[in-house]
Amino acid sequence: MTDEVVEFTFAENFGGIAEGEVLRFRVGGNEHSRAYLPVHPRGATVVATDAHGRPALLRNRSGQGETVLCTYPIEHFAARNAHVNPEDTHRLYAALAEIAGVERPISVDDPRVFADELRHEDGRRFAWLVSQHGQEITTTPLADGFSLHDAKTGELLSKVTLPAYGVRVVELRAQR
Repeated sequence: MTDEVVEFTFAENFGGIAEGEVLRFRVGGNEHSRAYLPVHPRGATVVATDAHGRPALLRNRSGQGETVLCTYPIEHFAARNAHVNPEDTHRLYAALAEIAGVERPISVDDPRVFADELRHEDGRRFAWLVSQHGQEITTTPLADGFSLHDAKTGELLSKVTLPAYGVRVVELRAQR
């Protein structure tokens, strides 16, 4: 493959990705890992094509489930490129989570911030927000059915500021 960037153009809505949107992935690795898996979709739906019109993302429904196949090693590309983040892999993961029905109690509006939940044995819930950005960043956490509070003071939060590569723990409280 000679492309330096792989583009996925979506032929249909896929999770939070709209038909017609384009995701881009910088290619990385050596000649052996700069690969494309040639496929002929037999029964599968082509969800996205590459810049050459070839299937890049396919889904095949079977019974109550489905499989999704990516014809490019996009995770490997990201792993082989320095300073690649943020890039569009997070959008693909979010779409896959939505399609799979994965509940995400906490998410953020910035791909440079990771978010996850921890449930304490006493029933309290906390969110860990971890910045992957080299500068201070302010993000808006999204927590359906929960309000966010400073874990130390209890102050209600709508936005959270993180220092460069910093971590902040906030408490999630069920809204009444």
